[in-house]
Amino acid sequence: DWSSDVCSSDLIDDTAFDGPDQLKVTANEGSYAYDWAVENGYIEKTDIPEYSPVTDFVIENGVITGYTGQGGIVIIPPADVNGNSITGIGESAFFQNSSILKMVIPDGVTTIGASAFYFCGSLQNLEIPASVNEISLGAFGYNGSLQSVNVAEDNESYCSVDGVLFDKSMQQLLYYPQGKRNQNSYTIPNGVREVGSFFMTNLKTLIIPDTVTTIQRAAFFQSSLTSITLPEGLGAIGD
Repeated sequence: DWSSDVCSSDLIDDTAFDGPDQLKVTANEGSYAYDWAVENGYIEKTDIPEYSPVTDFVIENGVITGYTGQGGIVIIPPADVNGNSITGIGESAFFQNSSILKMVIPDGVTTIGASAFYFCGSLQNLEIPASVNEISLGAFGYNGSLQSVNVAEDNESYCSVDGVLFDKSMQQLLYYPQGKRNQNSYTIPNGVREVGSFFMTNLKTLIIPDTVTTIQRAAFFQSSLTSITLPEGLGAIGD
C-alpha cells in the first residue's frame, strides 16, 4: 500500500511505482497525488458525484452566500433545491474555509464577489466557466495553496495561461496564484499593459515587459521577490 495524506506532493515521476502489479494507492481528493493516481489507473474515479449536494450551500436569490459541506473536491451544482439557476458566488461566500481542495464553478454563474475565496488555505485549483463575466477585485487572497486558476477557453471576459488569470485581451494580468510551485522566475507576457496581484507570491524574480504602463496598488504585497525588472515606459505604480 502507498498512502499520501498531504496536499503538497507536486511531483511523482512516471516510473516511481514501476514493478508492483497490485499496488493500492490512497490520496486526498483534489491533491496532485490523487489526480496522478487517477490518471495512472491506481484509483478509480467512480465514487465522485457529478455535483456536490446542493444542501452544502447557502443560496439566496441564486447567489451562493455560504458553504456548510465537508470540503475536498467541491463541484457547485447549477441550480438550487427548487431548480432555480445559481448565477453568482457572493461576497465572502467561502471565506476562511480550510477544507476545500478544489472548486469547480458551473456554467451559468456570472459573478464572483469580493473576498469570495479569501483565506481558503487548502484550495489548490479553481475552475471558472465560460459564463463568468465579473470577478471582483480581491476575490482571492491568503490562498497559500492555490496553484492554478483555470478559465474555460470560450469565456469572453477572462482567460488563463498556465494557471495565471488574465482578462480576455491579455492586457491585464489580474492574479498570479499565491501557491504556484516549482517556479522561481516569471516573465509577464509581452502585450500586458497592467499588472494586478502577485500578492504573497513565492516568486524570487519577476520580469516585466516594456508594454506594461501600470502596476496596481499593493501588487507585490508581502511577496518573496528579490529581483524585479521594471520597463522604461512605466507610467503609474500604485501605493
